[in-house]
Amino acid sequence: MAVRHFDTSARESVAAVLNPVDIEFTLDEYEMVASPPTAGQLAMFLASNKMGGIEAIQGMFDFVDVVLNDDDYKIVRGLVMDGTADIGTLVDMISWMVEEWSARPTKSSPASSASQKTTGRQSTVNARSKGSKTS
Repeated sequence: MAVRHFDTSARESVAAVLNPVDIEFTLDEYEMVASPPTAGQLAMFLASNKMGGIEAIQGMFDFVDVVLNDDDYKIVRGLVMDGTADIGTLVDMISWMVEEWSARPTKSSPASSASQKTTGRQSTVNARSKGSKTS
């Protein structure tokens, strides 16, 4: 049986996101930069989230590990390990990163929405006045 060889060196890198730029942010007092994920990195992250449970949590750490430089990842990991940051912090960070890279940031909804304006005539049903009779 012949052994098949697959060569990745000739493949052109395709952006996995619409806005493939480095993004800067702060986590507590630490300034960090996240680089956009490759198509493979994003696919692995999405696949791990579909599995749920511990795989989803591991996928979040793997994703943060590949988009941050080593020093920044060590800071994030250390903040999680010492209890300063939690999984919610990672979820918020990753959600924001993906929104920035997708060039479609989610807009926060207003605190209260205005009442809907009426476009047609209001009902004209009137109560019968006292003393009126129907024939």
